[in-house]
Amino acid sequence: MQLLLSILIQTTGYLAPPDRTSIIILVIIIIILILTIVIGSIISGKNRVRTSSSKKKYNKFIFERMAKDVGFSKNHLETLKKLIVIGNVRHPLLLFTNSGLLDNVLKKGISSIERQPSLSEEERMKLLNTIYEIKQIIDYHAKTDVGLKSTFLIKPGQLFTLHTHTGDQFHTKLISNHSTALICAYPIVPMGKEYLFKKSTKITAFFWRDGDSGYSFPTKLLGYDKTKSIPSISLQHSKNVKREQHRKFSRKPLKKSCFIYPLQVVNVGTKRRPRKKVEVLENKRNIGVIFNISVGGCRVGCAALYKKGTYVKIDFDIKPKAPVSAMGKIQSVKRRPGAGVNHIIHVKFVKLSVKSRNNIYSHIYNYM
Repeated sequence: MQLLLSILIQTTGYLAPPDRTSIIILVIIIIILILTIVIGSIISGKNRVRTSSSKKKYNKFIFERMAKDVGFSKNHLETLKKLIVIGNVRHPLLLFTNSGLLDNVLKKGISSIERQPSLSEEERMKLLNTIYEIKQIIDYHAKTDVGLKSTFLIKPGQLFTLHTHTGDQFHTKLISNHSTALICAYPIVPMGKEYLFKKSTKITAFFWRDGDSGYSFPTKLLGYDKTKSIPSISLQHSKNVKREQHRKFSRKPLKKSCFIYPLQVVNVGTKRRPRKKVEVLENKRNIGVIFNISVGGCRVGCAALYKKGTYVKIDFDIKPKAPVSAMGKIQSVKRRPGAGVNHIIHVKFVKLSVKSRNNIYSHIYNYM
């Protein structure tokens, strides 16, 4: 205390000791300064720990390993590394699990590309396509272990195809999902049949979940009823829902008119150097409606009847100033009752320009 008093006397510049009140005030000020320094050092120490720990979270080896595991090419990996810098991402490993963070980073990348006037149209399309492929690859990998496990989770409006052990096939729609049963619209009895299957008949139900995959589950007819004055049937719930397949490309609804052109392959060239050429039969153009779309294919409704395996060209505008032109192969043809759009064809794309791919990706991910 005497040492502190001597210091205070020297700092005040007086030979005589100052009064007691001044000493107390100075002591309090010194204590506050010391506490401020101590607390500041503790906080800065914690920040250093946090910074060091956050840096440890971004291990380049682990990051590149995760990128390889999801199926990235070298181009995808290098592009994502550049986007990490553009987006100032502090925890890059989260990009593989946090879809919101990934969307923000990819949108910044797209915005950065659009602001570069020096890029040619071809370069811009390739860069955009790489960014969209990054999203598609990570999404596909994230969904591989996700899916329905029980019929209790199926939403009303889902379309079912019911198969019996005798080979009969019926189509219906889920009206409501009760805790005791699946209430479905009364199916249309196929031509040549006078009645639906009997009560307690074992059935296998198939359905396609938009943007996901195909599923099947065993069930049986519990009975007949009326739901809101609509004839209906009750199907038994099942916890044994089997996933039939998983789409590589995300699919999204799209109700747009389109033109459908049949294609034919003709032989051209000389006898010594023969080659084949694909011709578009524009005089046999038909009109259709696209119900859903992905970069892998589409589901189209049309009045014209096409054979499975036929090659066609499809033209449409996915949105203003975003045309799509694709060549594809018809994978399946289904007839549905009624006039107008009474044929459903599933087309797998075999040729699609980079610009058309980007326009489809833009619609699916809603990035632009």
